[in-house]
Amino acid sequence: RTSSITINYEQRAKALQKAKEDGGFRSAIHSVCKGNILFWINHFCWIYEPRREQYESLGYKEPHLLFTTWDYQDEFIKWICERIDRGEDGLTEKSRDMGISWILCTVFLWYWLFGGSGNDFLIGSRKEEFVDKHGAADALFPKIRYLLYRLPHWMLPLGFAKKKHDFYMRLINPENGNYIKGEANNKFFGTGGRYKAVLLDE
Repeated sequence: RTSSITINYEQRAKALQKAKEDGGFRSAIHSVCKGNILFWINHFCWIYEPRREQYESLGYKEPHLLFTTWDYQDEFIKWICERIDRGEDGLTEKSRDMGISWILCTVFLWYWLFGGSGNDFLIGSRKEEFVDKHGAADALFPKIRYLLYRLPHWMLPLGFAKKKHDFYMRLINPENGNYIKGEANNKFFGTGGRYKAVLLDE
């Protein structure tokens, strides 16, 4: 696993450098990412693992990890995308350290970023602090922000500005109008809006 991480890091570094120098390559990479979520994740996404024993066991010296998916994660990502595209429900039972919360946040961000207008999402949990809380690595919105702000600047939506489009429990894409909204669980959860998909976490 450590050797594959090293290879992935080198591939990412080469792709980022070429994209920085070559506008045509940058445009081509953007198109590939738009059409292939697994390519996008494995070339541009990161995850945050604050537990030192965990990230050191994987060969990292700091808590910022390349998001390199396992086979079971690939299948789960495809399954989630199928549910979203077909407008079907899906129930997932998960154990800890499977990366499911990170995957779901990443999938929603991919649609928000690369999808056309109408890719609006609602995410919720049993408590508001599990949806969005500054500095809380286990909340959902901080995960989405972490993913977003570690992308290369040319991959961000045209016209995106943090102060104008990143709010408490709401993230707006000014280029296509998509948004991701957060809400704590309540008896009116999910009412008053139309969404591409809704995530209700534990």
